[in-house]
Amino acid sequence: MLERNLRLGKSSSVQLLAAFVQAAIVFGLAYSGFGYWALAAGALIGRSFETVLLCYTAGWQFQLA
Repeated sequence: MLERNLRLGKSSSVQLLAAFVQAAIVFGLAYSGFGYWALAAGALIGRSFETVLLCYTAGWQFQLA
C-alpha cells in the first residue's frame, strides 16, 4: 500500500529497521547458543515485525467483517 501511494521513503525505512531488528535477534540468539535455530527464529520474527510495522505505517487496520 505504501508503494502504491508512492511513499517509498517510509517503506524503505521500515524495511531497513526490520533488517536491523532481525540481525540483532539472530546475533543475540546465536550468542546465547541457539545455533542454526537463531537463523530460523530471526527470519520469522523479523518478517513478523516488518509486517506489523508496514501495516501500522500504512494506516491499515484489521477488521473482521
